[in-house]
Amino acid sequence: MADQQQEAGDNAQQFLANRDINIAINLHVTQAQATEIVHQGLTPALAREIANQLTQEVVRGEARALVHRGIFLPESPDYFFVKVVNLSQSHDIEITHLWFDTDPPVHILNDARPLPTRLRPNETFETWVPVAALPDVPNMEQLGRVLLSSGQIVKSLLNDDVPRVGTVAGPGSR
Repeated sequence: MADQQQEAGDNAQQFLANRDINIAINLHVTQAQATEIVHQGLTPALAREIANQLTQEVVRGEARALVHRGIFLPESPDYFFVKVVNLSQSHDIEITHLWFDTDPPVHILNDARPLPTRLRPNETFETWVPVAALPDVPNMEQLGRVLLSSGQIVKSLLNDDVPRVGTVAGPGSR
């Protein structure tokens, strides 16, 4: 039994060492699928840890999308701001579409921030849409979607680390 656990631990270490390759191949893996993939021969705790790390990487992929609610100063209606960051250290990404995954979906078409747009490594792009243009549903910040030219769809997270006053990130700051 101890030998099996040691072998499973060694396999887990090898899996973690190669996870970037596995992530690139399995960009759309779900939490359940990730757990299934790594659970064979591992302790449940180690399988959960690896699955959580894998899923976090898959959700982020090569870009991160963050959404927060705000206004333009001195005063304006409320807007949802969608920020996309290229997390790659080595290559550009191209954003082709932005939308909120509501029923029906609401696509963001902002003449001040046209798409498609290319982001260099670590570069940021941000756009906005009036809150009034979206249905009133809970957790709207988690319904933002970004389609990259690679085919990857990035799901947004709540951007809860926004300064009270600032500028809109990316080219053409308002």
